[in-house]
This record gives sequence, structure tokens and C-alpha cells, in this order.
Amino acid sequence: MEKFTDIQKYFPYDFETWGQGKVIITTRDSNIENNKHVNNTIQIGELSPPQKLDLFSKIMNGGKKDIFSPSQKKAAITFLEKIPSYPLDISITAYYLKSTNISYSQYLDMLVKDNQDISKEQENILKETGDYTKTRYGIITVSLQQLINTHPDFRDLLLFISLLDSQNIPKDLLSYYKSSSIVYKFIYHLKKHSLITSESTLSSSGSVFSIHRSTQEIILNYLFNKLALDKNHQPLFASGRTLENYMSKANDDEDYEKMKLLITHSEKYLTYSDIIPQKIRNIIEGQLGFIYFHLNQDIKAKELLEQSLMNLKKYDDQNHDKIFWTSWVLGDIYKVLSDYQKSKALLESTWNNFKNYYPKNHINIAHICGILGDMYRTTGEYENAIGFFEQSLVLYKKHLSEEHNLMGRLMGFLGNAHVLVGNYKEGKSLIEKSLMIHKKHFPEDHVNVARILKFQGILENKLGNYEKSQSLLERSIHIYQTKYSKENLKAAWVSIPLGNTYINLNKSAEVIPLLEQALKIHRKFLPENQLGVGMTLAVLGDVYRTTADYPKAKQLLEESLKIHRDHYGVSHIETARVLLSLGQVYLQEENLEAAENQFRDAQSIFQKNKHPDIYIVYEVFSDLYNQKSSLAIKNGDVQLSEHFKNQAINDLRQALEIVKTHFSVDSPHRVKIESKLKKLDTEG
Repeated sequence: MEKFTDIQKYFPYDFETWGQGKVIITTRDSNIENNKHVNNTIQIGELSPPQKLDLFSKIMNGGKKDIFSPSQKKAAITFLEKIPSYPLDISITAYYLKSTNISYSQYLDMLVKDNQDISKEQENILKETGDYTKTRYGIITVSLQQLINTHPDFRDLLLFISLLDSQNIPKDLLSYYKSSSIVYKFIYHLKKHSLITSESTLSSSGSVFSIHRSTQEIILNYLFNKLALDKNHQPLFASGRTLENYMSKANDDEDYEKMKLLITHSEKYLTYSDIIPQKIRNIIEGQLGFIYFHLNQDIKAKELLEQSLMNLKKYDDQNHDKIFWTSWVLGDIYKVLSDYQKSKALLESTWNNFKNYYPKNHINIAHICGILGDMYRTTGEYENAIGFFEQSLVLYKKHLSEEHNLMGRLMGFLGNAHVLVGNYKEGKSLIEKSLMIHKKHFPEDHVNVARILKFQGILENKLGNYEKSQSLLERSIHIYQTKYSKENLKAAWVSIPLGNTYINLNKSAEVIPLLEQALKIHRKFLPENQLGVGMTLAVLGDVYRTTADYPKAKQLLEESLKIHRDHYGVSHIETARVLLSLGQVYLQEENLEAAENQFRDAQSIFQKNKHPDIYIVYEVFSDLYNQKSSLAIKNGDVQLSEHFKNQAINDLRQALEIVKTHFSVDSPHRVKIESKLKKLDTEG
């Protein structure tokens, strides 16, 4: 049956007239299940591998199924994996092989080369073996012609779905191409011809449907010839623009579920290099690169975007927007992969080119300012970073509302940069605003929220609120590991400040496995001498210092110091922090001269940078002089001991004054230093 109306007047719906008998209707129209006269439907689906082999062997062996030798059976199973799993396909294949006596490999080659010719041969063989002469190719091509005759837009939609992955095609992707009403009718008619194998709903991706891969191949083969796609590229450009727009929206919305789904479709689309024109491929490659970037697949993103940028400049030099976005994402990827020289060169070049191309108040200038700011933040040029972030914020305010998600994102980065230079009050205000905006735009488990939680966790650690810091950083890691995987760089980066927090909470046992995992991840994805390794080694060194494994602590801190000096330079604040840790190891070893040398070097750097964390230097100097005082007592030199004791008290007082200036009245740092001072005064 093709249409129910063809048989409706003969259909036995009146029991009094027709009696209690049953009628079985066979049809390819899966919409029949919605007919009020039909009480039950049975979907004839794909055969299982044993069923395929059973049917195939019976036809090949004249009704007997156990004649195959073990090697023949193995070869048949391998061959049948490449044949659609429907009774029709298995039957046609078996009859064809039996009649022609060709090999499995020859048959598969013929399928690839010309569906139409082999279909005609199969029809002739079926005429000799029975009354049924319809082949899959014949059935589907007739259905395709009927679909195209139903509505001209169906032709474009058929071509589009034949270029995507056959599984989980989003219906709203088709609605980006044609109107929703057309797409609804299209889906209805696909089901009418049983071209859809399944439908489902996938969380944020909405409704999806699947078609069989062999069906998809026949559709593309049929339309390639019918539309002369080797010469007529217009339908391909139209489908390419649709896919690009849909991918771009998913990227802009940072819709990670939709992006994951789009990977398979865009990867499949790009496999048709002999069909899709290069210009379309360039654009889809770029969008796929952005998706890989968002999904933390940086190596894949780098390869695609490098290729896309090269081709865009070669074939599409007027498309400034695409070159702009590709350049900045690629620069960001180089930064993530610790190739800071390439990152800086590309982003600064992009900045110089595009600030001359765009008007000075254009929103893309705001974008590139933010990107440059983040690059400078990563390379440790914090004042430069703040300057670009603030410039970007001013421009965004001219284009966006105060609570736009891009404003929230930028506030987070700017707040973190302020924290890194010691402007804790300003950093706190910006990060809290950023988190508030993010929670309005994204669910609590979104990776954008995870980034702001990381920034907030780092801030709370600096402020001495270690338990709060722990909670924030653990939530951040959990989101990254849930959204990506257990082994991802973003979670590894968060492990570094979390390790610091654990040390401050005296949870040394929890730090080592956490940081060893982070170290493993950094070394897996990035060069050995990159900053993530250096920062992880520094925290690990601190852990071993607290457990009194001084040789191990020194080894790790010295390795870290070399990486910090290579990355930041010898007079950077982050380098000074490693010097402080190394000095504390020497102090605990009672190598007071070496400790003092490290502290002096660190003090010089903190003073040069006017950073409030110099209070830590005065604190450790107080510990040093306190130890010197105890040593002088042991040596019987009371006067020298008193001198060192006074020096220890003076250093603590200097530390306290700095803390009073830069931290809140109830700061844990203030409480700790006041407690130390009270103890020294009491002992004095």
C-alpha cells in the first residue's frame, strides 16, 4: 500500500458487516501508525549479525545454512558488515553473488562505483529468482523523485542531509535552511517513504532523526547526477552557508551539547572533498576549528585553523571578519599550547591589521583588545593586560548591555588581572559582578561558570579564605571534568591553585595525587618546559617542603624556577614566589645564608613591582631572624639574639602595616601576623 486512501473504502472497519477477521497491510509509509483505523504496527528493522549470516548462507547454499567452513563463515561475516542489514539487501546480495560467482571484494567495488548499473543487473537476476524485482536503489530513487515532485525545496533538504552524518541530524539545523513548516512536511514525507530509521530528543540539541547510511549514499549519488553537482555549485554553497550559520550560532552561544553533535556532521561534510568547493570547505574548517577549541581539543583546533587561515587569505582575502576570528582563535590556541611567541606575534599582527581596517569604536576592536589582554595576562605582562581589558570594556559598553555575557566574561578576566597585580579589592568587585552575570546566562555547571569560579577561588586563596577557596576550586574542577574528561588541561590548571589551598589548609596528603595527575596531563599535551609544568612543580615543591622531604622539594623548585625565569624573566613577581618557596626550604634546613639570599632576591622583585604580597617576604624574614635569634642564644650571645629578635618584630610590624593597607579588617593574614607579634612580644 502506498496511500491509505487507495484502500480505505475496502478497509474492514465495521465489524457487523465484515466480521472479526484480521487484515495485514504492508507499506513503507511509517505514518500509518497514526491512522485511527490501524490497531497495531510492526516495524521491520535491521537484522542482527547472526540473522544476516543465517539468511545469506541459506540463499547461497540452497536453503542449507551450515555448509560454510570456519574460514568461509569468517569471510562472510566480514563481508556482511559492509552490507545494509535489511532482508532485501542481504537477499539481493546473495542472489547476485550466487548468479554471477564474483568475489566479495568485486561486489563491494561495484557498489561503490555505480549504484544504478548494479541495480539494473540485480533487477534482472531477481526476475529469474522470483516475482519481486525491486532493489533498494530502485525503491529509494522512486521515493526521491516523488519527494522532489511533492515540493521543490525537498530537493535541497535531501542534498543537505546526504552530506551530513546519517545519525542524529538536528531538525532545527534544517530549519536554518528552509522554513519550519517546510521542514515539518519534509520529515512527514521522509517517514511516508520509510527513509527515517529513528527519531529522538537530545537535551539542548532538540529533536533529531537518523537515516540509514546506505540510503544516504544512494540519495547523494542520485542527486549528484540529477543536479550535475560537479558543475552546479549553487546548492552546495547554500547548504554550506546553512551549516556555517548553525555552527557559528552554537559557537557564539557556547552550546557545548550542540557543538559535540555538530562535530560528527561537519567532519562528515568535510570528507566530500571531491564534491564540496574549496571556499566552502575553508569556512566549515574554520567553524569546526572553533568548536574543537571550545571543546578543549586544542591540537585538532590548531591544525584546522592553521589550514583554514592559510586558505582564507589565499582564496577569500576580502572576508576580513572570517580572517579576524580565525586569527584570534588560532592565537588563543597557540597560547593554550604554550607557544607564546607564535601567539603574541599572531595576535599583535591581527591587532595592527584590524585596528586600521575597522572603525575605532567597532565591536571587533573590543574583541581583539580582550584577546590581547588575555594573551598578556598569560605571558605575565599584567599591566598591559589590564590596559587592553579596560579598553575592551569601554568599547563593549558602547555596544552591549551591562549584563551581556561578553561583559561578564571580560569582567572576570579583568578581575583576575587585578588580583595578579595585587589590586584585591578591585579584583573582588569585578569577579563577583562577572559571576552574577554568568549565572544569569548559563547553567551552574557551564564551563564559563567554571572559569569564573577558578578566578574567585584564586582570589579567596590570596585573601586567606582557604576553605572558601577550596570549595570554589573543587567545583570548578568538577565542572571541567564532567564537561570534558578527567584528563583535560583546564582542570589541570585549576589543580595548581587548589594544591596551594590544600597546603594552606595543611592537607598535604591530598595535594600530591592531585598535582601528580595535573603534571601528567600537562606533560601529555604540552612541551616539558611549559608554564603549567613549572607552576605544578612549584606547588609540589612546597608540599614536599611541608613534609620535610627537603632534597625532593629543592629539586622540584629549582626545576620550576628555571621554567619561570624562561617564561616570565628573572625579575617577575611569579618568579619571586618560587624564590620565596626555595628560600623557605633552605630556612627549614637551617641553611640560613642560602635562605636569606633567596629572600633578598624575592624582596627586590616585590619592591620593584610594588606588590602587596611583599608582606609575605617580611613574614619569612621574621621567621629567619627568629631562627637566627635562637641560634645566637645557643651560642651564648644574648645581645646578638636580642638584635635578631627585634629585627624579627620589626619585619612583622612592616608586614602588618602592608596587610592593613591592602586587606580587610578581619583578614586572616592580619589575624595570623598579629598572633605572631603577640607571641614574640610575650617571649621578649
